[in-house]
Amino acid sequence: MLNELDEDAYSIYGIAMNKKGVCASYADTFVYMDRKAGLDALMVSRTANGDPKADHAWNAAKLNGNIHRNIIANSFYLN
Repeated sequence: MLNELDEDAYSIYGIAMNKKGVCASYADTFVYMDRKAGLDALMVSRTANGDPKADHAWNAAKLNGNIHRNIIANSFYLN
């Protein structure tokens, strides 16, 4: 479980160095990598399931003229 005071969990540094992060830091990390690979990419942030208390973030990248959503953080919680 992440400590709310662990600021690194909210950054690319936290993902790369500490292997800890929240959905926004995963999305930022993949946007960074997409852009380094020459793709148009951005982070998207919305409320999850219509609940204003449940913010969620993911990224979208344009590849071969099509926009693909990547919800990276969710896949790390699957068994």
